[in-house]
Amino acid sequence: MKKIFTLLSIVLASICVAQSITNKDLMFTGFNADGDDNIAFVALNDIPVNTTLFLRDDEWNGTSFADSAEGKIVWNSGSQLITKGRIISLNNLSTTPITNIGTILKIGSFNIAASNDGVFLYSGTNYNTPTLFITAIGNGTVAACFGTLTGTGLLANIDVFNFANTIDIGAYTGSRIGNSKSGYQALLVDQSKWISQDGSGTQHTDGIVPDVPFDTTAFLFSNVDTIAPSLLNAKFSNANTFSLVFNEPVN
Repeated sequence: MKKIFTLLSIVLASICVAQSITNKDLMFTGFNADGDDNIAFVALNDIPVNTTLFLRDDEWNGTSFADSAEGKIVWNSGSQLITKGRIISLNNLSTTPITNIGTILKIGSFNIAASNDGVFLYSGTNYNTPTLFITAIGNGTVAACFGTLTGTGLLANIDVFNFANTIDIGAYTGSRIGNSKSGYQALLVDQSKWISQDGSGTQHTDGIVPDVPFDTTAFLFSNVDTIAPSLLNAKFSNANTFSLVFNEPVN
C-alpha cells in the first residue's frame, strides 16, 4: 500500500508540474527583427524545472501552423526553478541562438521580418502540436502577423501584444516594481508602455533606445493591483443586457 501511494504521489506531482504553466504566465518584454533577431520575455509565475516551451515565427490557420518551413525555437528552463519576475533573453535567433537562462535549440531558419510578422510562445507535445498558447507578439495587424487567433485561446490586446505600427525593434519600458501578476499583464499589452524604432538600416545597435541586449531587470511583485482595468468593448446583447469587456478580471 505504501508503494502504491508513493507511485501515485509521483504521478500527481508530475501532472502538477506539467499543468503549472498557463496562459499569460510569460509575456514578451523585447522584440527585435534587425540583425540577428532577439526576443525577451518575463516569467509572471514560477517556471518549473525542465519546462520546455516553443517559439514559432509562423501563421496559424485555426487548427494548425500554416508553414512547416518556418523557423522554430525550442527553449528549456534547465535544472533549476525559475522564479517569477525573471527575464529570459533569447539572442542571435537567426544565427546561433544563445540564452541567459536554460538551453536553446533552433530548428530550421528563424528570421523575424521587419513588418507584419509575429512570434507565438506555446507549450506542446512537440513544436508542431501546441497544447497551450501562452502569448504572442507581432509588428503589424493580427491577420498579417498571426493568420488568425481562432483556436489559440488568445485575444488581441489582452493575451497578445501587437505594435500599432510596423517596427524593427521594440522594448517594454513600463513599471517593474509593485504590481500584481494581473497588473503586469495589463501593462505588458499597453502600447504606451513600449518604445520602438523603425526605418532603413540597423536600429538595434544604433545607440538610440531601444537597443539590444534587452533590459533583464527582474519584475518585483505586490499583492495589490495598482493598474486600473481598461475597457475593450461595450455592447447591448439584447434589450435588457449590456455587456462590458475589460482587459483583465474585474471583481
